[in-house]
Amino acid sequence: GLVQAVGIGIREECFFRGAIQSIIAKKYVRSVKGVWLAALIASSIFGIAHLLNLFTGFSPLVVFMQAISATSTGLFFAAVYLRSRSILVPILVHALIDTVALSGSIFLTQTRIETVNNLSWEALIGVAIYVLPTLFLLRPSKCKEIVARFKAEREESFSE
Repeated sequence: GLVQAVGIGIREECFFRGAIQSIIAKKYVRSVKGVWLAALIASSIFGIAHLLNLFTGFSPLVVFMQAISATSTGLFFAAVYLRSRSILVPILVHALIDTVALSGSIFLTQTRIETVNNLSWEALIGVAIYVLPTLFLLRPSKCKEIVARFKAEREESFSE
């Protein structure tokens, strides 16, 4: 289970942050609004992708809650990636979060599907847990730094 949780963090972050968000950020990060737009688009795609869990045995209500939660978590991962510009940071954070979230199926007798299907609407409290640090990480002054860094990277790539 631990290997699975770490593997999910690696795969999802490399794909959603390393590939998708990087492409979106290169196009939109030219202003503070662009930083937020890039983060929101990438995290929405991340949340929507979790709707595929409908085909893996999870209940529809749980999948809907999981998609909302994944969108807010994805927004946090997007902020971490934009601030750190290192894919390793969101990979480590994601792996840690998944390890804790799946601990019921890793350390107890429940399967992963049983653990997730036992979630209730209270699990959506986690949305605030991820949105608040995201607001801190992407406050206007830090967004301006992100924009400046992207501008410098674009100018550097044009000069080569």
